[in-house]
Amino acid sequence: MSLPNSILATITSQKLISHGETIIIGVSGGGDSIALLHVLNELKYKLGVKLHVAHFNHNLRKGSKADQTFVEKQAKLLSLPITTKIWPKSQQNQKGSLEERARKARISFFNALLKKEKAESIALAHTKDDLAETVLMRILRGSGLQGLRAIRPIKSLHETRDIRPFLSTSKTEILKYLKTKNIAYREDPTNKSSQFMRNKVRLKLMPLLEKEYNANIKELLCQLSHQSSVDYDYLEKQTQKLLNKYAQSNSKTTRFVIKSKVYLRQPMAIQNLLIRKMIESINGNTNKFTFRHSQEIGTFIHDKNKKKPPALPKGISIKKNIDEIVIERYTP
Repeated sequence: MSLPNSILATITSQKLISHGETIIIGVSGGGDSIALLHVLNELKYKLGVKLHVAHFNHNLRKGSKADQTFVEKQAKLLSLPITTKIWPKSQQNQKGSLEERARKARISFFNALLKKEKAESIALAHTKDDLAETVLMRILRGSGLQGLRAIRPIKSLHETRDIRPFLSTSKTEILKYLKTKNIAYREDPTNKSSQFMRNKVRLKLMPLLEKEYNANIKELLCQLSHQSSVDYDYLEKQTQKLLNKYAQSNSKTTRFVIKSKVYLRQPMAIQNLLIRKMIESINGNTNKFTFRHSQEIGTFIHDKNKKKPPALPKGISIKKNIDEIVIERYTP
């Protein structure tokens, strides 16, 4: 089966795209995103969609402007509209993680474009290889069931809906498609640098595992991700039902109250998820909320003699009354 037909089958079976939608395609200029651009362009009439190319220039290396120009030429070649943005140097020199700020700036760009074009989704070119690498990285960092889901085919967060049509497709298949079609793409020199953890996993650890332990390791890691998704989705649905039925929140969703007896009669997996879901509702995410925090909260709630609550990140506090557990955001 050709790559476009394979991707069409994936889009149809996973209901990634509906007829009449406008799709923003995130294109960096690398092989994966260029292949996604050309494949979706081949399928646009069968899918009944409009396409809009988006390129965010991180402006962090010498070749970034050439990448932008290349993507602009590709969009012109395919007669597709394109929107680009250059990340200002002034925003790069602020405090905090450069990688995290770049990610937030890119997401902000996509969100704004999504609204402007009245588009439904952003198509991203994550592959099966990316999924396997991410799962392995999460294992190395001590992730739980939620983290092992890694990259998902569809991710809806606030105003953004990300779709990943290539998530069941290997880089080998993509490179074969590009070669067969004689489609040019840009090589990012940073992909060969072992400075970044993902590159270390891709260039060193994964080849070692394939050679010395299991030649099918990527497939097994992807299977682990899919099974974790199935298990976690079930637990999440059960947790949400409990929250809807028993948890009370204020109008601004900055405070949750749940009866202690309701919490304590749940299995440990549901108890942990109840806490995570309440924190996520308050903060919008559970970033910096670790396994250690989960353990400390569990000990605090279960131990009647423990009066001092654990210190939690991002301005979240927890307290227990005689028959209630309260989780809320506070201003230090």
